[in-house]
Amino acid sequence: MHSPQFGLIMSFATKSMIKKTRYIAILVFAWGVLFSCTNQDVCEDAASIPVRVGFYQTDPESEEPLSYAIDSVSVSGINNDSLIYDNALNVGRVEMPLDPSRDSCGFVIVFPPVENLDLPLRDTLWFFYERKPNLISTECGFVNFYEIDELKYTTHRIDTMEIENTSVTNGLDEHIKAFPYIFIPGDVEP
Repeated sequence: MHSPQFGLIMSFATKSMIKKTRYIAILVFAWGVLFSCTNQDVCEDAASIPVRVGFYQTDPESEEPLSYAIDSVSVSGINNDSLIYDNALNVGRVEMPLDPSRDSCGFVIVFPPVENLDLPLRDTLWFFYERKPNLISTECGFVNFYEIDELKYTTHRIDTMEIENTSVTNGLDEHIKAFPYIFIPGDVEP
């Protein structure tokens, strides 16, 4: 038979072991929650890879492009119900997601009306591109990077567009420079 001291030692050892097990379980749970959230945020950021279009005007003296903010702009995708910008104010750049299941997609940009001018308020952009699957990580999987082959657009409110960077990746680079017609009070036609 065991002595009473042995039972006391066993009871203390069991309680200590239970406390350690609980501590380890809580630590493992907290570690899992912390890193699963972080990885999900990273994966979501990596999965949304937009083409970036900046608005510019040309400096009349230096002929250099100057950043230009549109008073109010709306952008929506063609053949889907996505409204990307809804009358956003003072917009100098728009970001539009390319369709990962196709080699082309289109967007409509709606500009603010110009006083005393009867001009269409919208232009249509069509991007033609090559999809390039890229492994982000084992947790995130693959996302598409894109190589822009061609850009077509209407010229109701946009004068010209220039492709500055054909590679659409998870960087923050601007890809397209758009030069809308700039209207000065008293102008009749662009």
